[in-house]
Amino acid sequence: MAKRTFRSQLDAEEICRRLDAATESFQTDSNISKLFEGKVTASGFRIWPTFDYAPRNQLRPEIVGTMVRGEKLTSIEVQFRMPQGMSLLLKTVLVLNTAMVVLLALGPTDPIIWKALAGLIVTTSLIIYLVFRSKVKACQVVLARLIEAE
Repeated sequence: MAKRTFRSQLDAEEICRRLDAATESFQTDSNISKLFEGKVTASGFRIWPTFDYAPRNQLRPEIVGTMVRGEKLTSIEVQFRMPQGMSLLLKTVLVLNTAMVVLLALGPTDPIIWKALAGLIVTTSLIIYLVFRSKVKACQVVLARLIEAE
């Protein structure tokens, strides 16, 4: 989970208006012209990047934010996290694959097999982490531009 605080000179109502204009509610057919889908309220938002069913867009961060108005700036506390369903799926796959490596390591198999599988698990986990992190960074840029934040 990544956290970031944005600071904007816009008031909370204007930020909500801008986010709401770029966000659609959940529907079966996403409108690709919108940047996000989810819900924006006066106190915060819970949004995801728009889903276009392309293989590279299956892993998308859930963005949860709250707004606090200060004297001169509005502070937007944002958390970027893996959606719960995707997190559960990835953890389950990791546990099953790790169990398979342990079984292969304890059995009478060639060590190269279980070592290669262990390396594949580590490599795949690293790729998933890096892809997710790049999507979080891309969302941070889009949000900062949208709400004119520092």
